[in-house]
Amino acid sequence: MEKRSVLKKTGLLVLGLQLALSSCLAGHGAMRVDAGSSIVDHADPAMKGSLANVLSQIGSATCAVVKLPGNSVYVLGQDLTVPSNVDLKFLPGAVLSVSEGAALSINGGIEAGLRQIFSGEGIVGGAPKIVEVYPQWFGTKGDGDTDDTQTLQNAIDFACRTGIKAVNLNRGTYVVTKTIDCTNLRQPGTLSRDGLRIYGTSGFVGANTVIVGETGDGHAILEISGIQSGEFDNFRLVSGKKNPSTVGLFMGCPKKLPQCQNNVIHIGIGMHDDMNANGGLGTIALWNFAAEENTYQSVYFVANRPVVLSAFNNSPAAAFAFNYEHSYVELLQVHSLGVTAFSGECFVQSLGGAPVFTTQCANTLVCENTYVCGRGNGSAVFEVYGSLVNLNYKGVVEGRATFLQNNGSIINGDISATYGGVVDQKAPLIRMGDKSRIINTTLKFALEAARDRNLFAQNGSARSKAKAKGGDIDKAIKEGKVAGEVAPVVGLKQEAITKAALVNTEIFTSGMKDEYLKVPNVLRKGSRNSRIIAPAKIIEL
Repeated sequence: MEKRSVLKKTGLLVLGLQLALSSCLAGHGAMRVDAGSSIVDHADPAMKGSLANVLSQIGSATCAVVKLPGNSVYVLGQDLTVPSNVDLKFLPGAVLSVSEGAALSINGGIEAGLRQIFSGEGIVGGAPKIVEVYPQWFGTKGDGDTDDTQTLQNAIDFACRTGIKAVNLNRGTYVVTKTIDCTNLRQPGTLSRDGLRIYGTSGFVGANTVIVGETGDGHAILEISGIQSGEFDNFRLVSGKKNPSTVGLFMGCPKKLPQCQNNVIHIGIGMHDDMNANGGLGTIALWNFAAEENTYQSVYFVANRPVVLSAFNNSPAAAFAFNYEHSYVELLQVHSLGVTAFSGECFVQSLGGAPVFTTQCANTLVCENTYVCGRGNGSAVFEVYGSLVNLNYKGVVEGRATFLQNNGSIINGDISATYGGVVDQKAPLIRMGDKSRIINTTLKFALEAARDRNLFAQNGSARSKAKAKGGDIDKAIKEGKVAGEVAPVVGLKQEAITKAALVNTEIFTSGMKDEYLKVPNVLRKGSRNSRIIAPAKIIEL
């Protein structure tokens, strides 16, 4: 629904632009700029035939179209403003080159095809009467070979500088060697990117619009930290091969603007398999540090760790080192992470032995109609550190045998998972750490395959290992602190956990034999008001 509404709105606005141009054409005859090489500065009104000279003849009383003859470069050596009553018509090959230190402000319409019309080191801005911006205007090739980093960034910056806030990528394969900067701080001297829309034609299987990341290990392809009410639709982020990016999309919580909210993400992300990337975390499709109230709509994510949701950046424990070091903005160390929604039909696949979803003190995670799969043994769909409050999962699992690797607390969960084929047919459905808990939660497992395996396994948690390495996340969370920084919300604090337990929890299974329903003694001793419900047996805890 979101994709169709975006296209519909775009179509209506394009029609409005055509009407505006038509009315301007009817109001005044077209005027031409001199393409002669004798004009060294088209921003100089004293030079006859220059763009500035033609604009001075038009004045402000009438509406006019100014044609720029093709196959010519028009150098602007100083500031120039195109008034709102003038539309610029770029004939094929016409380029306005804005010199370094100069600024071109366009307040009228722009009539041009999908070809370069701007160049130079100067600034292009104003309040143009257009509805979307094309990277091709700034020289972007999209041929899969050319480094399009700067030209693509120029197009995005132009869209934000002018308030258009809409970038149409069209079809193309854009190679970037530096993270595309879509960060937002609402500070003087910075670009406002709230409400930014970037969209292509197709971002999933057989994608027509692709951004290839050659930004290197630890660097994202796209960063949107601090942005609000953005829309990213119908394009794909993928790792390159020469200097492959190891993070697809990073969104974090800046210190100067502790928000990153209400964005809608409808894209594909495909990262390569490299478990040594990101300091041993593996490649990551979505890395979300404390970005709340965002929706991932019908996404297609593939990576070692497709999804990382963390309330911490600069974690106090070595086992939880989800620390993104290459942000364009200074990030908080800790912030609440609430309301993350995977809506529509989502496909999320992990590569190698990493979990599909890694969460660290997250609050309210909704996964609707989510298909999860993964290659490799030994990992889980969800790997939980700290607390995961209000987990609502409805979907299908294949590949990953273990649903939950719980190293902390699952609270107020509502989980329904249908299992197909799995890789490791001996792996348990739930692994409980030595101090983990499942509280006020309902879990329903429909096992269509691999029924002959244990419901539970009890093992030492990553929390204990972290303490052995010198970091105590339990203490940091309980005190509401991380690396000396006080947590801004009480919600990150939690009571100390003394032993593993199921509390006020029900687990439903289908097709599991009694011998596989055994509850480890440590877990049984700590549990209360809970039960396991199988077709032929009920176990009270």
